[in-house]
Amino acid sequence: MIILFDFITHLVILLENNTFNATGDTAMAIGVIGLNIQINNNNLTVNGTSISGSTVDYLGARTTGVYIGRGYNVTVTNNNINSTYTGIYTQEQNTLNVTTNNITTNYNYTILIDKTTQNTTVENNYLVTPGRLGDESVSDSGKNNTVQNNQPVPDKQYFLKVDTTEFTAGTTTTITASIYYGTENTQTVATNITKGKITFKVNGKTLKNTNGKVIYAKIVNGTATIEDFEVPESWAKEGTTIQAVYSGSSDLEKMTSEKTEITITTTEPTITTEDITTSAGETITLTATLTDGNNVINNGKVVFKINGKTVKDSNGKVIYAKVSNNQVNFTYTLPSDMKAKQYNLTATFISSDYDRLEDTKTLTVTA
Repeated sequence: MIILFDFITHLVILLENNTFNATGDTAMAIGVIGLNIQINNNNLTVNGTSISGSTVDYLGARTTGVYIGRGYNVTVTNNNINSTYTGIYTQEQNTLNVTTNNITTNYNYTILIDKTTQNTTVENNYLVTPGRLGDESVSDSGKNNTVQNNQPVPDKQYFLKVDTTEFTAGTTTTITASIYYGTENTQTVATNITKGKITFKVNGKTLKNTNGKVIYAKIVNGTATIEDFEVPESWAKEGTTIQAVYSGSSDLEKMTSEKTEITITTTEPTITTEDITTSAGETITLTATLTDGNNVINNGKVVFKINGKTVKDSNGKVIYAKVSNNQVNFTYTLPSDMKAKQYNLTATFISSDYDRLEDTKTLTVTA
């Protein structure tokens, strides 16, 4: 950190053509207090561990590329500044000119002008933060200050977009939407936006939970998420669209995303039985599991066949196992004269709500 004091008004202090790297708590590459100071053509990199420290530090205890305080007539020109937090922080300053600098920060603002600073001009700089660009990245709380013509100026500064557009009917899923800045071709999530809520609409209807209440998703680092939402079969119709609505906050005005047509697949119901190894004359348990996304199946029945012959009870009647909570199981005693070999064991699901389903595994009879 460099600190310059200059109380002789007819002198000009030059600080130029240097490379400074600063790290640590409230790191600072250049700190100046005084009159008639020029900071030009420097390369500054700051990696601070916190944005502020002691409140009694006369330098404001800020992590910043350049600190300017308690002075008059300071010029900051043609510097490259890359900072964890602010690029320039100024307080108790009169007549400051910040021009043609290239400043990139990981904080909400590239330049912070506090309420005790006046007659400052910030123009023709290239200013970038994770969520603000150009003029918007300058925080000005002072008096008689001018912030103008700073780049980049995106075609569309902020826009809302639904990130999740592919779904599977009958399953639970996570749906996200994000606030972006930039242009249609260059999009970056606005991680500085941490206020407000988002709701989602499908075909114009706001998504609600199972109790009929609207689902609100809070914005966290520019993104809102709802989890474990069950995708209804009705979304499978052609032309279904999804849209996000941002409530607005002190950070950003209310906005609505474009309606985006979703891609949806339907679940394929299945039946699964199991391999069995046993001996002739033994009692076995025949089981089958049915799946259809998140649907619970409580209708229909399952019959089993061994090498194509339907399993029957001791009275010669076909055994129909009713489905309960997607499962069937029942006990069956193999004939005592069954030969020791492998057999095809087939489970067949029959229901008025589904097409016929089958699964075949192996029944192994040992000697």
